[in-house]
Amino acid sequence: MKASTFKKISCQLIALTLTAAGLSAESTARIVTVGGAATEIVFALNRGDDVVGVDLSSTYPQAATKLPQVGYVRSISAEGVLALEPTHIVGTSDIGPANALNQIKASGVPTSVIPSPGSPEDLYQAIQVLGEELKQTEAATQLKSKIESQLASIQKLETKPKVVFFMSSPGLGHLNAAGRGTKATAMIELAGGENVIRSHPGYKGISHEALVALQPDIILIGLAEGMPHNETRILDSVLHNAAWQNVPAVREKQVHTVPLGRTLSFGVRVGEAALELNQLFAETVSN
Repeated sequence: MKASTFKKISCQLIALTLTAAGLSAESTARIVTVGGAATEIVFALNRGDDVVGVDLSSTYPQAATKLPQVGYVRSISAEGVLALEPTHIVGTSDIGPANALNQIKASGVPTSVIPSPGSPEDLYQAIQVLGEELKQTEAATQLKSKIESQLASIQKLETKPKVVFFMSSPGLGHLNAAGRGTKATAMIELAGGENVIRSHPGYKGISHEALVALQPDIILIGLAEGMPHNETRILDSVLHNAAWQNVPAVREKQVHTVPLGRTLSFGVRVGEAALELNQLFAETVSN
């Protein structure tokens, strides 16, 4: 099957699901969003006032963090969702566990699940479909154009910096690094870099010796948004680690923290996140 045909069919399937949910612009709508990208899109399409609950991964916009929470996207509470008396539920495909999702669907509340974006193309598709179903087609067109413009501004780098992305502080003993097929790898490549970890898929631990052998130019450390972090301590634990002084990223002080939600959700801030990393990568390879 051709890629274009697959995308068309996927879009039609999502549209059918959302049409069944009846996401109209009625003032009585009570929407629960599950998944950071789903929440970002709904708010960006001017339907934030109708959102009555979100999950823990929904850390943007700020207004979303003040709403009742229904658990984390992969471990939501069906009771918590239904207690908010939603008229509609919109989530990404990360939503779970399966028994909770089945319980919600069995309640009769219209539930729409969109693919969790892992690329700009995925995001554009989700924006288009939700724009139509939320009666916000003009806002969807403007949002898509804005993101496309941001991504078009990314510099093409002749030399790709070698990057390692950690999900938490490596200097404090947590060497949980992003490998093949991850959103971290997709974002690094989108911004013009190269994830040098190819030994494993997903997010797995690597040894101190492996980090030295990889010789990354840049180390990125993802920090959960909305959580307290001692950023100075996290960075110092890497920069002052005696065993890593021969690692280019450490030697040149190219160790940086990044917000996980903005960097990995591939939500409406994907253009901002990619541009910021692209600028960092460009400065690194030019030095």
